[in-house]
Amino acid sequence: MRQHSRDKHRQHVTGLILLIAAVAVMAAVLILLGGSEDPEAGTRGATAADLGAPLTDSDPADIGTADTVVWNGVRYRKRPNLQVVLLIGYDKNGETSYGNRQGGMSDFLVLAVQDDNAETVSLLQIDRDSMTRIPTYDSFGRPGGSKVMQICFSHYWTGSIDQNDLNTKEAVENMLGIRVDDTVSMDFSGIIGINRLVGGVTVTVRDDMTNVDEAFVRGAEVTLTDSLVIPFVRARMNVGDGSNSGRMARQRDYMNAYVAKAEAMAKADAGFVTDLVNGFYDVANFSRPKGWMINEMNKIYQNDYRISQPVTLGGTSVPGSQSRSGYREFYIDQDELIGWVLSTLYQPMD
Repeated sequence: MRQHSRDKHRQHVTGLILLIAAVAVMAAVLILLGGSEDPEAGTRGATAADLGAPLTDSDPADIGTADTVVWNGVRYRKRPNLQVVLLIGYDKNGETSYGNRQGGMSDFLVLAVQDDNAETVSLLQIDRDSMTRIPTYDSFGRPGGSKVMQICFSHYWTGSIDQNDLNTKEAVENMLGIRVDDTVSMDFSGIIGINRLVGGVTVTVRDDMTNVDEAFVRGAEVTLTDSLVIPFVRARMNVGDGSNSGRMARQRDYMNAYVAKAEAMAKADAGFVTDLVNGFYDVANFSRPKGWMINEMNKIYQNDYRISQPVTLGGTSVPGSQSRSGYREFYIDQDELIGWVLSTLYQPMD
């Protein structure tokens, strides 16, 4: 696991949040390959006493990439058959071409870890203000080194969606200290179409948002149709405490509701999966082919993978440094990060 300030690690405005629905769909999409439980999965760690010799904790920079690690006297091994997919939402409005340094901010990021042995998908929502080292480019699109700044800037630098996806992938790898296998990205313009695929999503309004829309009364259950879905997932400055964390909570509400509805529709209608994938491929950039995705999604609904609700990592949010961008800066708690990586990507050794 690398600290956000380390250069040595290998490969993480507003409008993009509209991408939330697409990410919710992908939570269902990512439940791909079926499998059986790992017979070797341990339920407790092997302590130093068990092994007859003291164990030295691993370098935190190795936690996430090494096959075996030791932490707090417990030895862990990497879980087999994992697929790590980064879901990227960037702040553009349907443009198919644009110049360098016009790629849009990756304001919405969710990491999906698919465990085919345990038949689970774990979701980690990443704060757009998280600080890490990101690759940078000059105005001609040439590599220009790297810089520590908010991870949302990782999708900004070039005129190529594919390259910007790779830049964001590298930034997330730098920050979390793990390897990402695939990416899925979408600009916010596709949110309405994605929402229509499930006939809208019903959520409970957390805060008084009547200044955004009169339907958003605190505690009310509202079905987010075309005119309501964008304001619900996008509003921030004039809602609650105006924080990004408050907006992220609403986005998680939407994701959870979307995934539950999509799962129910897929089980009720065998053709829904194909419609879902086709609709998503119309607006998103995938690193996997459509036919494969359709086949695997149809397979997965026969195996009932368990999708966890999205979690976030704690940390410290401080006023932004003008020497960077001037925006708020979020520093992830490294102990929480290590705990998440160990519980999600590793299993204790007997």
